[in-house]
Amino acid sequence: AKKADQGESGDIDNPAGVIQITEAKGWQESAYLKWAPFEGASSYNVYVDDKKIDAQLVRQYKSYYRADVLGLKEGTYSVKVVPVNAEGKEIAGANTASNLVVKSYNREGFAHFKYAGVGAYNNDGTLKAGAKVLYITAKTAKTVSTTVNTGKQETITGLQSIIDAYSKGKDKTPIAFRIIGKVNLSDLDHISSSAEGLQIKGAMMNMTFEGVGDDATVYGFGFLLREAESVEFRNFAIMRCLDDAMSLDTDNSHVWIHNMDLFYGKKGSAADQAKGDGTVDIKGDSKYVTVAYNRFWDNGKASMCGMKSET
Repeated sequence: AKKADQGESGDIDNPAGVIQITEAKGWQESAYLKWAPFEGASSYNVYVDDKKIDAQLVRQYKSYYRADVLGLKEGTYSVKVVPVNAEGKEIAGANTASNLVVKSYNREGFAHFKYAGVGAYNNDGTLKAGAKVLYITAKTAKTVSTTVNTGKQETITGLQSIIDAYSKGKDKTPIAFRIIGKVNLSDLDHISSSAEGLQIKGAMMNMTFEGVGDDATVYGFGFLLREAESVEFRNFAIMRCLDDAMSLDTDNSHVWIHNMDLFYGKKGSAADQAKGDGTVDIKGDSKYVTVAYNRFWDNGKASMCGMKSET
């Protein structure tokens, strides 16, 4: 399910005088490494095969640092971490973890049937050409912005507002929302579904929601999909959702929900809703959907698949 530091360990050498890497592994279309704080470093640059990764992917925890490299095709990689001083200059002490084996996600499900690239990624695990990447944290969910074609080029601010702009169907630019840490309902700019939470509606979206690392979580809301195509959810947790964690309500297609941790929701009004309603509901002629490699944690109900129209 959500990445829990699984994968194959790479090769680490920690001679004196360099950053001490404590863990380095390849996983599915990603790799990560952890290291101890290094004297004289105010921050760190991380490179995979000499290409610098986004600064948001390098995070500080209580006693260590961690970097995640996303969007990797299957293969073997080296990742280098370089200390940076208070003036923003790289200093001596870099270290490299090598032989990180990265594998592909399983794309055998119906979401991929005669379809190339569900969401923002190609089938080889790399981002689609021209894809946007936006980082969503508790601090940025309201303020994140990008330009969207809504019939004209507009700068749109806020996570739900950006999704709403894509729902107009004019802009099909692939977009990946990378979730870092815990994002609460109160952190969002707004929700377009009062019943479920974030709403994804009405268009071919080419959209991926993915967690960074092993602790990405959304708390207090879920996701509603209606008439949406090419949407992917991976590698994060949904906790205490309003109703359903994932509601694929009407006429969705090519939706891929995988490697998620799905927890129970808030108590509903019905006797069978003590832990929320369905966790992943698929109905209203939604088709070509794959739900795989997820973990369901103490849910009241796992999934409703179909209603009268599908039975």
